[in-house]
Amino acid sequence: MSVTEYGLIGHPLAHSLSPHIHESLMASAGIKGIYRLFDIRPEQFDKTVKQLVRTVSGLNCTIPYKERVIGHLEVLDRTARRIGAVNTIHGQTGYNTDYLAFRDACPLQA
Repeated sequence: MSVTEYGLIGHPLAHSLSPHIHESLMASAGIKGIYRLFDIRPEQFDKTVKQLVRTVSGLNCTIPYKERVIGHLEVLDRTARRIGAVNTIHGQTGYNTDYLAFRDACPLQA
């Protein structure tokens, strides 16, 4: 069984706990995967993200690139398009799951 690669793009990322969190969740679910930090300097962003979107199975995107990454994607889901920011990438599609999590955590009070 091959190992699936996922990762986080942003800068700086030295503080990120994402690899530990995601690899623990994958192990619990029986998924053979690795989660990497892709700490991309601004001047390397365009070249690097173009390659990552093509080769990595899924990406999370954090500051400062949630808006800039949009130019490298073919499709945006409705929420990402409305907000103008992406935090999750699968294939050539960008999503904004931050909004959905916030919305679900803070239901409207009647």
